[in-house]
Amino acid sequence: MEVWPRPSQALDAYAGYSQMLGEQEEAIAASRRGLQWPNLPDWARTNALSMIVTARAVGGEFDSCPAEAREALAHVRPGDPAGGLALAVSMAALVAYVGGHWSELGWLREAQARVWEDLQQVPGMEYAGPIWFGALSLMAMALARDDHPAVEAAARIAEPALNMPHPHTAARRTVFAAYLADDPARMDLDGLKPIPASNTSWWALTLLTQRGLSAPE
Repeated sequence: MEVWPRPSQALDAYAGYSQMLGEQEEAIAASRRGLQWPNLPDWARTNALSMIVTARAVGGEFDSCPAEAREALAHVRPGDPAGGLALAVSMAALVAYVGGHWSELGWLREAQARVWEDLQQVPGMEYAGPIWFGALSLMAMALARDDHPAVEAAARIAEPALNMPHPHTAARRTVFAAYLADDPARMDLDGLKPIPASNTSWWALTLLTQRGLSAPE
């Protein structure tokens, strides 16, 4: 069993707290210091890279966030899985959608498929939240551009993640279906209530707002 070097672990924790405090540059600096630790396990390295991408997203750096994710993927060593970058790629997809960087759709779709393929090799995988909202981001961009092949490609990426034995999967599936059909009524809003505040609620509220509908209390 690989052990996470304690200095790197401490820097990861510090980066997480810095993000919570809104100190994104401090978080990024801590993650970069962690990456300098010698013989860092692959999963710890991809976690640090994902933290950097997340900090860019949370900090509203919509131009640099997708570029940071792309660079992280480029540094995956030959033979190493890319599954650890699931959060990084999905955050980049979400930022590309929100920030209007829809020209990023092509490489993000390829990256999402690559990451998901590696992630499915993890034994006992029962939850793939990042893959779900990343694929939804890709699909939302494709729908807005009437790019039907890209819509179908995003749906194929999301399908396995939306069929995992997780308590929240069924409700999340209804959000995906609502976007695909452009019909907010398909969302199981009662089923979404137990899910902690997350990308799931953001996507549901966004669709309701776009259609001029109010969220239920």
